[in-house]
Amino acid sequence: MIIISGADSYRFDAHINHQNFANHRNIPYKFYSDITVDNGIITAPQFTKIYAILDAFKEHDQVMWIDDDAFFINFNFDPNEIFAQSDKPFIVNQGANVKSQHRIFNSGVMFLRRHPDVIKMLEEVLTISEQDKFENWNNDWGSAKGCDQPRLVMLTNTKYQDVIEVLAYEEFPFNRNPRQSLHRLSHVVHFHGPQWKKVNEIEHYVKEKINLYSEKIIAKVHIKRRPIYKWVGGKFRRSNPIAKKFVKED
Repeated sequence: MIIISGADSYRFDAHINHQNFANHRNIPYKFYSDITVDNGIITAPQFTKIYAILDAFKEHDQVMWIDDDAFFINFNFDPNEIFAQSDKPFIVNQGANVKSQHRIFNSGVMFLRRHPDVIKMLEEVLTISEQDKFENWNNDWGSAKGCDQPRLVMLTNTKYQDVIEVLAYEEFPFNRNPRQSLHRLSHVVHFHGPQWKKVNEIEHYVKEKINLYSEKIIAKVHIKRRPIYKWVGGKFRRSNPIAKKFVKED
């Protein structure tokens, strides 16, 4: 098994976090920043993720992909536990519903086994143009916006339905957004949106919440909640804490 990530630059320095996690779990790690395929520069840099996974399959049977805007925040998390959940060769997390938008899954964190159908599917992703994507899109699949994710959604809902396992969002917290990752234990926090927004949120985490780049993440995370009051014993009593703390340790 190997953990991989990649982008055209070190935009958020997430590779530091990824490498520290991989070292802690004794798993190989590689960040693809200037990938070449068949001794030539790739023609579609927006698909670095797909090229990187295909390259990793040359030497590894199991690959965990994590986006360069996602960070491990639970170093006790064992990626092998996800592979143990299913024998399917393509395992992903159910996507969070944002602004009433349904997302079948999120490709920011993926667990893949080397399998002929998975390799064929990934290679096919590279051949789907924007026009083909929109012309063949089913609105029941959610948003068609994006590069690899909507293409993977389209293919796993048509030609490659047998390869995928979508794990429940709440039950397997390996791909939460920043707000949700502060309200419940999460393995990975995934920052979304434009780059300026990601930078601001990452800086906020580092400054106020958790050192994402620490070799050993041992940090108190304050979970701010709105107080809930219930009528008990003749008066209103707070039924949940305004702030809750938990400690992430080795």
